[in-house]
Amino acid sequence: MTGIKNRRAFNQHWDQIISIAGSTRMSVCMMLFDVNHFKVINDSYGHSIGDALLIELSSIISDELRKGDHLYRLGGDEFGTAIINCNQNAAFDIANRCLKRISDTSFISIGIMEKIRVSIGIACADSASMNELDNLGWQADAAMYLAKRPNNDNVMIYESNASSISPSLFSNHIYSAVFDAIETGQGLTIFYQPIINLEDGNVSYYESLVRIWHKDELITPGQIFPIIAARQLEIDLDKAVVEAIIQDFQNKRIPDKTGISINLSGPSVGCTELISWIEPLIRFLKNYKIVFEVTETSLISQMSRATDNLNKLKSLGFQVALDDFGSGYSSLGYLGSMPVDIVKFDISLISELNNQNKRKLIFNLCNMIKEIGYEMVAEGIENTETHQQIILAGFNYGQGYLYGKPDQTNFIKKFEGVANKLEP
Repeated sequence: MTGIKNRRAFNQHWDQIISIAGSTRMSVCMMLFDVNHFKVINDSYGHSIGDALLIELSSIISDELRKGDHLYRLGGDEFGTAIINCNQNAAFDIANRCLKRISDTSFISIGIMEKIRVSIGIACADSASMNELDNLGWQADAAMYLAKRPNNDNVMIYESNASSISPSLFSNHIYSAVFDAIETGQGLTIFYQPIINLEDGNVSYYESLVRIWHKDELITPGQIFPIIAARQLEIDLDKAVVEAIIQDFQNKRIPDKTGISINLSGPSVGCTELISWIEPLIRFLKNYKIVFEVTETSLISQMSRATDNLNKLKSLGFQVALDDFGSGYSSLGYLGSMPVDIVKFDISLISELNNQNKRKLIFNLCNMIKEIGYEMVAEGIENTETHQQIILAGFNYGQGYLYGKPDQTNFIKKFEGVANKLEP
């Protein structure tokens, strides 16, 4: 779109730099650029204007680099370059030239009225050892993260104290794996955990849970989602997950007469284009139950927009579950007007069933929710005692390690009839 090279080309370029600089001990600087408030620009002006802005910015930044140096689009609104034979002062000068040029540019011609700002992170190794080169990527990322913070300069050079922010957030190979999974589907894998019908003990449907394989490493949600949140890639990840689930449907990985639940992020719940990228799932509704899980935080914080989208999903035949009930907002007052079919109790509430006094409160809460007309799911079920309690409380469904852990392969055979031997 922008006419410049992508992250994969950048990785190849970086491998070349490592092979040269590691032996010659030349200076190397990495510079990362991120557009401030790009999501707001996209939401306000539309994606076509956002794309036009990225094209303009890539041209401006490329013009300000040294002759022979190349700018790469690393993903979304993030650009980067790696420069050899460049010290910290020279890199700082290049960054400030880019900032000034962008600040002096009017984007009215593409429809944007306000000033555009970018944040730039720089990391340099004046006499690069192999270890220093390996760290340069996440160091530049950490510096850019600091540059985006309020009251900081828009250009930040990495210093050792920046590493205390969150080193795992800036792991270069994990970020590359996450981005590749979103962009191409490479390594993106859906694990499934059974949700049991407590009346007959059979699997009703499966919750889909995202993982990423990178070489021989399994990247877990705890590593994935901090990067997703920091880069505002929630919608992109949700789209990639839906595409992966469609493949699983087509490959008959989901047993007939069951179904799946799909977690939707807050940004996706309020996205104006949600229905269009969910549409390919409609054809599977005749054979499968498909539930979209949304958190109470994302729903309550944008009730109007979310309600419109969720009502459209329900009209198409999908079901909607309120996830993590009881973990965040005091959502009880909203329940009567929420466009949901299922209320999924957070594990923090389910664990209180072991407390005699709180158990009575939860039982009464369940009775009230059933009277409103919602079905209920209890998650975090790990033993038969809790299994007995959720049946007594009137839950329709149970989910947890007692019935089955999230699994990648052979889950159909493993989970079939998983709970029918448990005492009612």
